[in-house]
Amino acid sequence: FADGGVSVSLARLGTTCPATTSTYGAGCSGPGGVNTLVASTLPWIDSTFEALGTGLPTTAVVIAVTSVASVPQGLVPLTVGFPTALPGCDLLVGPELLSALVTTTGSVRSQLLLPNAPQLVGATLFHQLIPIEIGAGGAWTSVVATNALQLTLGIF
Repeated sequence: FADGGVSVSLARLGTTCPATTSTYGAGCSGPGGVNTLVASTLPWIDSTFEALGTGLPTTAVVIAVTSVASVPQGLVPLTVGFPTALPGCDLLVGPELLSALVTTTGSVRSQLLLPNAPQLVGATLFHQLIPIEIGAGGAWTSVVATNALQLTLGIF
């Protein structure tokens, strides 16, 4: 069946609520280069959204920040809470949901489980990575930030 009728050939299944991603704000440069976050998958309800962070410090604990609220570029510089944060690195996402990741390669994949909850269709989330470079002896040597992603949750 397609559009309420029988299809004699192939039918294409579409959605009225597509999942979308777009970038928000700018990441800053750090020891690994420009910190960048890109979507690897689309944010569909009842799936796992994935994003890839690159240009991160080689050895770092990475805080994945997800929220329903964005923060304007320049409003919350990371130097406010982290003395080792580099200039121009900003928090772009409200700190509502935090998870920790680790990288030893300068890149990391973040994942966000999106439940099968129809009330979330069309909702907007924001997602960002905050890498904390770990130096010799475990000292924090720098704190940097990626751009953020704006996610619109869709359903198929």
